[in-house]
Amino acid sequence: MQTMSPFSLGRLPYAKCWMLFKCCAFDNQEANVHINLLKIGHSVVQKCDGMPLAVKVLGGLLRYERDEDKWRQVLASDTLVVEKNEVMPVLMLSYYHMPLHMRPCFLYLSVFPKNTRFEKERVVRLWMAQGYIKSRPNKTPENIGDEYFEELRCRSLIDSSDYSSYVLHDLIRDLARSINERMYPTVKDDNAWDNSFSVYHLYLNRENRMPSHVKINNPRSVRTLLHYQYNGIPTIFTMISIRVLELHTESSELSCVIGNLKHLRYLEIHASKLERLPDSLCVLYNLQTLDLRKCNSLTELPRDIGNLTSLRLLEVPYHIMDMPPGFGKLTNLKTIKVTLNVRGDAMHGGLGELKNLNNLEGSMRIGGLDNITSNIYAKEANLKSKINQECLELSFDKYDYEKKFNPDLCLLINDAIGMEYCTKSKEIQQYVLDSLQPHCNIKKLAIRKYRGTEFPSWLGDPLMMPKLTYLDLWCCSTMNSFLPPLGQLPSLKFLSINGPNVQKIGNEFLRDGSSSVAFPSLEELVIGGMPGLKECIWVLDGCDFTCLTKLSFYNCPNLRKFPTFPNKLEQLRITNCGIHEIKFALPSNIQFVNICQCTDLTSVVGLNCHKTWTTLVLECCPLLEISMDDLVQLMGTNCSRVYISTLRNVYLYLRDDTLKMFDVTLNYEVLLRVSLNILVCSKEVLANPFPEQISFQQFVVLHLPVLEKMVMTSKFQMGGLKPLENLKRLCILGCPKLRQLTDWWVASPFLEILEVSCCDELIAIPPLHKSTALLEIRIRNCPALNKIVGLRCLTSLRTLFLKDCQKLRALPSEKLDFRIEAVEICDCPNMRDWCQLNNFVYSESEGVHHFTAGEASSSTEIDAEGDLDTTLLS
Repeated sequence: MQTMSPFSLGRLPYAKCWMLFKCCAFDNQEANVHINLLKIGHSVVQKCDGMPLAVKVLGGLLRYERDEDKWRQVLASDTLVVEKNEVMPVLMLSYYHMPLHMRPCFLYLSVFPKNTRFEKERVVRLWMAQGYIKSRPNKTPENIGDEYFEELRCRSLIDSSDYSSYVLHDLIRDLARSINERMYPTVKDDNAWDNSFSVYHLYLNRENRMPSHVKINNPRSVRTLLHYQYNGIPTIFTMISIRVLELHTESSELSCVIGNLKHLRYLEIHASKLERLPDSLCVLYNLQTLDLRKCNSLTELPRDIGNLTSLRLLEVPYHIMDMPPGFGKLTNLKTIKVTLNVRGDAMHGGLGELKNLNNLEGSMRIGGLDNITSNIYAKEANLKSKINQECLELSFDKYDYEKKFNPDLCLLINDAIGMEYCTKSKEIQQYVLDSLQPHCNIKKLAIRKYRGTEFPSWLGDPLMMPKLTYLDLWCCSTMNSFLPPLGQLPSLKFLSINGPNVQKIGNEFLRDGSSSVAFPSLEELVIGGMPGLKECIWVLDGCDFTCLTKLSFYNCPNLRKFPTFPNKLEQLRITNCGIHEIKFALPSNIQFVNICQCTDLTSVVGLNCHKTWTTLVLECCPLLEISMDDLVQLMGTNCSRVYISTLRNVYLYLRDDTLKMFDVTLNYEVLLRVSLNILVCSKEVLANPFPEQISFQQFVVLHLPVLEKMVMTSKFQMGGLKPLENLKRLCILGCPKLRQLTDWWVASPFLEILEVSCCDELIAIPPLHKSTALLEIRIRNCPALNKIVGLRCLTSLRTLFLKDCQKLRALPSEKLDFRIEAVEICDCPNMRDWCQLNNFVYSESEGVHHFTAGEASSSTEIDAEGDLDTTLLS
């Protein structure tokens, strides 16, 4: 390893600094800013001397000031001088101008180590636990904390790391720690522990677990202990004033002494083996947050959890918890990230426990509704009073811990469509669902395995569900064979329906006797899991489905008739349906079509009428014979004959071993790049069907058992553009009859990867003298291959892999005068001398032979049977 001189970053040009400042201070709305503020802003940027962090922080500081005098005070500040790359005085200026109530929140962020990502929701709850959030009328602490966080972010003191996490700039963190470093120490190692002062907030790095001999001078002063590795030594239980505790343990039980931490407000436990919580946990009356997401073995909640009346967030693993009795006492609970399984017996809580939990917001999942024997119990839940509830899932089937969970939509989805019919009467299920009507503010609703006589009237009522945007009816089988009228829901954007008993979808699905527009906001419709569905026909008004862009049908094997596709439809997916013909009419915006496992499909009409195509996927449709035009991608077909024209990217997967003719006619007009992949194809691959405008970058020939030759016709051996001129990758795999490979296939000066495998009768690789850009050569299982020429010209070669080519030979004149990074040559006996000539390792099945300049070395043995992974389609 060589040392390098340090690289000094230059100053940011003034013009870019001004753009950055405008973005932070004015939100790019300078037209609405007084001209005097713009002039002062220019002066501030000049004083920053090209330091982007200073520009960013000052812009964030002045963002909340529109008083010209305040701007002048900042400009006149003595600390607004950037000298010798020292930006800390400018950062300190930002702190001094920060509102007093936000300063402890900012300083608290320095408890996290450098480059540690954190989530906004977690940070707000940590602030709440420390009492940093000041109450306001008609505002919850969570909402106020969110405002604090957003203001710090707009002041450029918090940076976004990715979609959902944030991070502190190193210098911003140094600023916070320099202001009050003694409150936020860290343990660097066992001996670097300054114990001369009281510790308030402590974060233990994963590799720096607090050993038993480390003592805290005043444990009563500790308010925060993050990432504490609990090993059974009760160090933390002397910290009786602690408010935030993040506990990591490998133990299967937690000490009951945790109940002594009376002031604890935030408890996060990471214990994969923990099966139950101690009952003493239920005396932590100040606890606001209980995060048990990482307790994957936890099977139940303590019976007295209702005593935690201050609890505002309860989060457990994705699997299910039986609702404990007394759960309804948690009236301050706002967020409950757990699926509550309803049993309704004396040992467990029933739906009535939800009656007074009117502060719940976000998402809630309720399972085991098939255990309810009367709608009276369902009415006790009083879901209509949950005005802040946005996402609700109701399941009439006991949850299985193994089901998959989608946290973004708060839905549990079955791995299979099959279902077991419950013994409860369908009438009771209908009454139960009717009584569980949510508040009109609900936005996402999922109903699983409902088997009532019919759906309740509120489900499709636009007055009762005006804000519903997402609806998933999964495995719901009502007694009738029709779907509920859902077309009048004004805000619905996503609709998924899976109903085994549905036999027909018609106009009743769009509207219930009214003449209003159907599905005015719907963007995606998914219909599937309907083995009895035979017709899906509706008459569209000109204003119906005005926003629908995605439509999917799956697992409807008896479906013979499809509806007219809306004009704005862009994506269509059809899987395992009994359709015979698909028609695309004009006008249409269709771009993406995926048709798979439609074994009765014989024709697709209208493909060549559209100029908007980007992708077509046809797979496992053995009776399909199509004519396609204006497509960008064709993948996965079982067609007996394919005609293609005006394509940009072509992927052909032909899986019929008996196919003897591969006929592709292309009429390209303007075309720069094409990737062609041919699987299980014909007896001969010709390049002459391709016009001169074609320029392939990748050509893959895979598993063609009858392919005998790959030739280039004389038409393309003359001047002008050639199909393989810009080829970067050539892969020929699994062609046992291939004998001939002409020079044109490796003549591209841009060829980087050459792969040849399992070509039993291939005699020679064309000379590689012109392939000077080659980076990788991988050849194996070619027993008839007898020579490889041009290796000494491949100065860019980085990887050479040769295996099981018993006749392969390279001449002594092919000695390399350059280094190859990765070489493996195995079971190619005629290559042994060449390996010795070039000081390469040669290996055989029974051992490894090492060749150096004079004698064998003691290099590490190579696994002669090891295979290198090959990515066929990058």
